[in-house]
Order: sequence, then C-alpha cells, then structure tokens
Amino acid sequence: GVGVVTVIGISHLLRRLERAIAQRDETRLKLEEVHAERVRVLTELEQREAEFLRARELEVLGRLAGFVAHDFNNALLVIFGSVELLRRARTDKERQDALSIVQGAATQAASTAKQLRAFGPQGKRDAKPVDPALVIRTAERMLRTLLPKNIALAVHAEPAPRICVDEGLLQGALMNLALNAWDAMREGGKLEIRVGAAADGGKPDARVVIEVRDSGTG
Repeated sequence: GVGVVTVIGISHLLRRLERAIAQRDETRLKLEEVHAERVRVLTELEQREAEFLRARELEVLGRLAGFVAHDFNNALLVIFGSVELLRRARTDKERQDALSIVQGAATQAASTAKQLRAFGPQGKRDAKPVDPALVIRTAERMLRTLLPKNIALAVHAEPAPRICVDEGLLQGALMNLALNAWDAMREGGKLEIRVGAAADGGKPDARVVIEVRDSGTG
C-alpha cells in the first residue's frame, strides 16, 4: 500500500541523489584535470618565454661584442698606422696630420664605449644639451649590427633643437624599443625611427619628436 510506495519513492530519490553525487564528483575531477592542464601549459609557456628571452639576450650580446670588436679593431689599426706616420714624419704638417687621424680614431672608439652605457646599469647619469639627430644617427650604426638582416631599418633624422638629456639613457630607450620591435617581427619586417622638430600650427617650436614604428604584430 502506501508504505510500499513510500519506500519505492525514497529508494528512487536515493538513487537519483547517488547519481547526482557521482556526477558532481566526476565534474569536480574533470575541472581539477582541466585546471592542472592549464597550470602545466602556463608553466611550459613561461619556461619557453624565459628560454626565448635568454636566447635573444645571448644573440644581442654576441652581435654587440662583434660590433664593439670591429669598431675598436678599426680604431687600433688607424692609431697604429698613424703612429708609424708620426715616426716617419719630417715636417710639422705631417705630424699634425697624423695626430689628427689619431684623435679621430680615439674619438670614434670613445663614442663606441659611450654607446655601451645603453646596456649598462642605471648609475649616475650626465644630462647635457645634445643634438637628437646626431644621437639617432650614432645609435643607427649599432642598431644595424644588432638587428637581423630580415628587419629593414629606416632612420629619418631631420634638423631639430638641441635637448638636455643623458645620451646613454636616450640610446638605451631606442635600443629597448628596437628590441621590442624585433620580438614583434620574428619573421621580418620594417623598423622606422624618425626625429625632428615638433610643429605647432605648421610652425616649428622648441620641442622635439622622436617616433619609433614597426610593422610587427601587437
């Protein structure tokens, strides 16, 4: 009678409850598996990104070492050659000419050493008036060495007012932007750097604009 129906009903409810609990446990296990897989994928991505950054740092350092070695080797060759000219000089003009060549080579070597500050620790800086177009042109030589051949570099340095800035910091900012652009153009592309006087209503003013553009993603 009623008792049997009640027992059957309770038994049915218990079976449904057991199935619901089983489904809940199964769903929880699946969610745990999905979470574990997500953590594994994220960890693997982080490891690969770290490996990629280390590989890029080594590549940049290798290219930088080649650039520095090439510049200093050229400077030394010029200096040694000029010393020989000095030794053989018979007139004051010949000696002055040889000394001018030595000074030019030493200045170029000093400029190369100054560019290395862009990669050094952020210690004491020396802000002074500089020609931004000249800084960009100086950085261009190193960038053409650091960047791979599949990235076309275009530099447009127009006359601009002098700015008071630490040259190493400015070059460091340019290097960082160029390396970020490299990351976005692993298959190649174009990097464009432009510097010039800002315009206010079509008339030049005292401000300077430095633009860095790339054809990469992001």
